[in-house]
Amino acid sequence: MLRGSREAECARPAASSEFKVRALARDPDKHRQLAEEVVKGDLDHPESLKAAFEGAFGVFLVTNFREAGTGEFKQATAAVRAAKDAGRQHFVWSTLPNVEVISGGKFDVPHFTGKAKIDQVVKETGFRIIRSSSHPATTRICGLFRSA
Repeated sequence: MLRGSREAECARPAASSEFKVRALARDPDKHRQLAEEVVKGDLDHPESLKAAFEGAFGVFLVTNFREAGTGEFKQATAAVRAAKDAGRQHFVWSTLPNVEVISGGKFDVPHFTGKAKIDQVVKETGFRIIRSSSHPATTRICGLFRSA
């Protein structure tokens, strides 16, 4: 399941393998280029995720903390739980380190720490966080991306 350009770039290897890539979009008609299949879904409307995740092997989730009105923790929690409830076999979470913990509270980098706090939600659903694709959950710590 993809939501945007970062996910699309990361999914290209999967698309060339045995997997069919499906993207999740609020308006699928505007984003047909993201993947072979683009379905309607919205992280702000968890009820839309069940149908979007149906039949998928796994879910690759990236949240956007900068989007106005976005509750990143709420969105991610809904997506993680929907993936688990749908019986998805694999979950990839694009996370970042908890800067507050690492720095002993000296630095406040909310977009890093916010993603790190979601790691616990992933663990609580039963997806094990192990940095290996042979396990049910993979965390992917990204550098910063810039759109051209």
